[in-house]
Amino acid sequence: MLKKAYEKINSFWKIYNKNKVAVGGLMIVYFFIILALSAPIISPYDPFKINLADRHKPPSREHLMGTDEFGRDVFSRIIWGSRISMIIGFLAAGISTILGIGLGSISGYYGGMIDDIIMRIVDIFMVIPTFFLILIIIALFGSSMWNVMVVIGITSWPGTARIMRAQFLAVREKEFIEAAKALGANDFKIILFHILPNAIYPVVVNASLQIAGAILTEASLSFLGLGDPSKISWGLMLNRALQYMRQSWWQTIFPGICIFLLVFSFNVIGDGLNDALNPRLRER
Repeated sequence: MLKKAYEKINSFWKIYNKNKVAVGGLMIVYFFIILALSAPIISPYDPFKINLADRHKPPSREHLMGTDEFGRDVFSRIIWGSRISMIIGFLAAGISTILGIGLGSISGYYGGMIDDIIMRIVDIFMVIPTFFLILIIIALFGSSMWNVMVVIGITSWPGTARIMRAQFLAVREKEFIEAAKALGANDFKIILFHILPNAIYPVVVNASLQIAGAILTEASLSFLGLGDPSKISWGLMLNRALQYMRQSWWQTIFPGICIFLLVFSFNVIGDGLNDALNPRLRER
């Protein structure tokens, strides 16, 4: 069993490794994960410490990315801000993926009235402008980090549900599913152990794109002043730096580059995952 798992992983990596851009994206994400996990160790300064004597200092040996309007080290704040992006990106995408897989699986497997009800709910979510819905919910329930994460997750699941439903509709009529039913397997076992492993790859690809979307949404909310003010985030740094763009360009450049790199990396990782997991592309 371990040998088969190793062979699958090795085969996956050989195909994924052919997409050099996707490999580069994976390395960038890995770098930011290490940065986020080791923030308390590698951060040269306290990211909250105010030192008015060092206001608006340009990048130097002492402050690699300069300082902000309160004399706080921008590099230290970039390091700590990576934590918020990673936490919200992964957990919001996780919530969305779990909801989408669960509802999409039920809809695609059972069909009929259950399918109609779930798909109508999906249609409602798809019609409503998601970002404005998030703004309304944040305004009503507050802008704490956990609220932002949950709201992004519960508003971005319909796409995953549609993908999973389509996959289930394609797989449920296959001969091996009929064989499993003939052997007495119940619906839960058929869904979890027979259909889901054969239908999951598009959702895995979509999850990487949802992480990128969640990071960008959180940055947008923070930039608009609707993020968690008690946490350091790249979007909040951009919001605070906007009025000082001409005076201290480094306050906007570095957070902007980090957001771009992370979002871009997850998007190209999705391309690599699609190449490696899509059976039609693997056969080429």
